[in-house]
Amino acid sequence: MQYRTSIFDNLEIDKSKTKKNVKRFFMNDYIRLIEKVKYADIQNISYGIEKVNTSKINTTERNMIDLTNAKYYLKIIDKIIESMDITEREIIKLHLIKGISITKLQSKLPYSESALYVRYDRACINFAKTLMNVTDIDLLVTK
Repeated sequence: MQYRTSIFDNLEIDKSKTKKNVKRFFMNDYIRLIEKVKYADIQNISYGIEKVNTSKINTTERNMIDLTNAKYYLKIIDKIIESMDITEREIIKLHLIKGISITKLQSKLPYSESALYVRYDRACINFAKTLMNVTDIDLLVTK
């Protein structure tokens, strides 16, 4: 019996759409996760004796669950980035997280602009694949 080495072996990945998803993820979701953890201490408001919320789960408990999930996702995302090839890691950190353009990355990394774009494509695909393997976040688009 022969086993596939990866669940992606028979899939044709849409690089352009996957790149857009990864970029959107870092521009929106990643920032939201960081802010949720950063401002967690001011979100938990304690109410007095009066019943304020009629739902089955109270707001403080919901905030704690959301905070735990945010910390979990950030920890995984950081581990994924740190486990990447050094060039891919730098592209993710500098371009997607810090917002430095690919053109400006040329001065920080020893590659031409076109070579950086190739590595950027690869970084996005590898990040999306790994994130999908270890979480319920699916940024990968197939044709």
